[in-house]
Amino acid sequence: MKENANCSISNIYKLDGRVPIGKAIPFGLQHILAMFVSNLAPITMIAGAAKVPVTGAELGMLLQNAMFAAGIATMIQLYPLWKIGSRLPVVMGVSFTFVTVLSTISANYGYPAVIGAVLIGGLFEGTLGLFAKYWRKIIRPIVAASVVTAIGFSLFTVGARSFGGGYATDFGSMSNLLLGLITLATCLLWNMFAKGYLKQLSVLAGLIVGYVVAIFMGKVDLSMIMSGGIIAFPHLLPIKPEFHAGAIMSACIIFMVSAAETIGDTSALVAGGLGRDITGEEISGAVLSIKSLDGKLLKEWVSGEEIQITGILKPGETYLLAEVLPATGYAWAEEIPFTVGGDGGIHRVRMEDRPTQAEIRKTDMVTGEELPGAVLVLKDKNGRVVDRWTSGNTPHRIMGRLNAGEAYTLSEVTAPSGYQIAEEVTFTVSEDGTIDRVVMEDKRKEPEEPEKPGKPEKPERPVPDDDRETEPETPDETETPETEPTEEPRKKGIITARYEIELDGRGELRISHPSRIRTKIPRAGDQQRPWVYGALAVLGILGGSICLILWRRDTFEK
Repeated sequence: MKENANCSISNIYKLDGRVPIGKAIPFGLQHILAMFVSNLAPITMIAGAAKVPVTGAELGMLLQNAMFAAGIATMIQLYPLWKIGSRLPVVMGVSFTFVTVLSTISANYGYPAVIGAVLIGGLFEGTLGLFAKYWRKIIRPIVAASVVTAIGFSLFTVGARSFGGGYATDFGSMSNLLLGLITLATCLLWNMFAKGYLKQLSVLAGLIVGYVVAIFMGKVDLSMIMSGGIIAFPHLLPIKPEFHAGAIMSACIIFMVSAAETIGDTSALVAGGLGRDITGEEISGAVLSIKSLDGKLLKEWVSGEEIQITGILKPGETYLLAEVLPATGYAWAEEIPFTVGGDGGIHRVRMEDRPTQAEIRKTDMVTGEELPGAVLVLKDKNGRVVDRWTSGNTPHRIMGRLNAGEAYTLSEVTAPSGYQIAEEVTFTVSEDGTIDRVVMEDKRKEPEEPEKPGKPEKPERPVPDDDRETEPETPDETETPETEPTEEPRKKGIITARYEIELDGRGELRISHPSRIRTKIPRAGDQQRPWVYGALAVLGILGGSICLILWRRDTFEK
């Protein structure tokens, strides 16, 4: 897109956004440092449990290979080779998922058996990846989300031990706890007070401050790193593998768990970071065209099938891929210029459509707060009902269902108790995919005057001598009943259309565009004060970690 052609820090939240190198380096450094410990700790733990101890030199080569392989795998994820790679910013590395199983294999068979089991297990998971479109339908989103959540909970003890100093002799000492508190406080304060994109660098700030403090506390020893040289090439298989059937079967099972974890992580990345679901199948209905720079129409077609265009594109010439009419539920995409190469190589050009988005609020006319309990209906220009729902405590979102540039009418079928039915609201969906925010306000009904009671009839019994009568009490005014809020309607997933064309030096064009697989993951609800809940959660985790550390330290000393 044109907006991606400009190099700006605002593009850091876009998949193909170009970011200035000076601002991209801190984010890349943060990713490397954040995964550094998690990439090295599992290997150290598994090697420490080995039946035959792993020497320091061998451990150093294993750690070096792990970092080198993580870098290569991350680059392949960003720049796929054939069908290997997701073209997503996925940072690859060692997973804690394998620690328990591989530590058991290491203790029973030795570390060479771990190498052999991982080799076979890696080939097994790689084969699963090639046939993922068939078996991924079996692993439902709730299953993947549960696996990822369970793995996260299992790492609590690892985090608590690291907070107390790891496997050092001074585990749980006040100096280690103080260093951990300083690092944690730096991350929290940076995230609270930093502005703009700098807010996302809280982890890097905590790592730098914590490392500097650790140097002054005498907890940093670089002698082991410097002894092996600053730069060294990795060694292929520094420990010769051994193959045991039991170890291989156990590793393959845990690799299947890793596959479910990968699905959950990737789905979360795409849905949370890119605002859409994972795409894979084709979406039809968009009218696409290829034009010359002077506006001459060369080819027009309807998406949904693969086509071949030959004899009209010249090597070295520039053309425009344009969208005449988007598919239902999508906004118009910008024109994309491309140039046919003269070297015979294939060039890829991708056009992405953003889904239309509408956010509809039902509010009190006076307070402006969300008003639950109203039955609302949305109709198109032909009077056809597009959506019907009951308002809740949060706005109702409609994604990928409305046509760009068309008008829709919002009407209220039933108003909440004590409110008048509001007038219809008509709005037009944006053509560029921006969120259309619509507000319908309800006015409270005027309270009705209660009927005055008539005079009571005189009793038949004799009236007392003082002839005094008792005045009847006036009843209190009636109160307007309140309704309980209804359940919030379910949110729809975001889907993005994608069109791809391949060009070669002979002027031949091949066009395809993958589309959607509905892979939804659970999303957190809205919170008015998320920092309060976050602070309470951090304090709870911190308190629990300190208690666990002190308890384990006392146990260790005994």
